[in-house]
Amino acid sequence: MAFYENTIVAKQDLAEKELKTLKDKYNEIINKSSGKVIKIEEWGLLNLASKIKNYKRGFYIHYKFEGTVNTLYEIEKKIKLDRSIIRHLTVKYKKLDTKNEFFKNSNWYKMKKNNKRKHKRNNNSINKLSLFQKNDGKFSKKCPLSVKNAPIVDYKNIGLLKKYISENGKIVSSKITSVSFNKQRRLTREIKKAKILGLI
Repeated sequence: MAFYENTIVAKQDLAEKELKTLKDKYNEIINKSSGKVIKIEEWGLLNLASKIKNYKRGFYIHYKFEGTVNTLYEIEKKIKLDRSIIRHLTVKYKKLDTKNEFFKNSNWYKMKKNNKRKHKRNNNSINKLSLFQKNDGKFSKKCPLSVKNAPIVDYKNIGLLKKYISENGKIVSSKITSVSFNKQRRLTREIKKAKILGLI
């Protein structure tokens, strides 16, 4: 069996009882189709970065589980028929991270994503570079995502990913951020996943 993460985004107008039923439904589907749920996270009602099926917000439920091809088949089959789900994403892993909860005690998602910024940022490269380097007046060419105790590059780590996205929605060049080739590729992949789920 392999390890997976499955995130579903449910309609914002679902009642609490309906949400609980939905969460239990997919927990049961996984466990009954040769799989085993390891952890379930409820991220709550979050603002979507862009509308999904005319919805501005959605309830996020995140499953970490181990399963087989049959497990995935059953999940996909049920989700396609489930009108309460507006978006979902399944990601395969060699090993699951069950310690880090990026949405626990986090306040970033409570703010509206489309609010206009009060102050325009200075777009010169020095100010952009300062976002990714230590504030000691010296700039290093070392990759900030490869050093000891570097932040985790993950589609759930929205606070980190947003630092590497420009105001027009493009990924900031590694020439500015000093991010290595491998980490830049990973950043790109994780940002795409986050966009699929409407997180950024």
